[in-house]
Amino acid sequence: MKNLLIKISFVLLLGFVSMAAQAQEMNYKAQSLFLYNFVKYSKWPSPPLNNEFVITVVGETPLVAELQAMAKIKKTPEGYNIVIRKANTANDIGTTQLVYLADNKSKELKPLLEKTKGQPVLIVAEREGLTKKGAAINFVTLDNDILKFELSRKMLESHKLRMAGELVQLALLVD
Repeated sequence: MKNLLIKISFVLLLGFVSMAAQAQEMNYKAQSLFLYNFVKYSKWPSPPLNNEFVITVVGETPLVAELQAMAKIKKTPEGYNIVIRKANTANDIGTTQLVYLADNKSKELKPLLEKTKGQPVLIVAEREGLTKKGAAINFVTLDNDILKFELSRKMLESHKLRMAGELVQLALLVD
């Protein structure tokens, strides 16, 4: 009887782990769609270099694969190709229009803010609360597993960026 309970518990645990992994994968797909809509419904003050809109991901995250898949089939509304780059630190970002800061590199926010100060770079973070520390956008998962985003209008303005009102209305505003 004890062995049967252990086996049932193990099977249930595997099921929950599998469901959690699938939910996380869906979360990265949703984040990829959100990022595309941030690109689509935001305005930068000048066109990107070489007709390439660059999204740089700082840190390791499965989101990179989702973004690369998206970039193969989507362009910006202005017709620019979307290019996905990876960086290990804020110093490695190069010329970019959007930086996604993976959870495992949250400590890079301060150097990233220093490097991009006054530049038209949209900073999007994965860790909750980073909009209060300088990111313009931050993903949050609500109690009911709904993915939302926090938005700092102050940080958008400081980076000379504008976002469509319809998208702003979907945000959880922090200022």
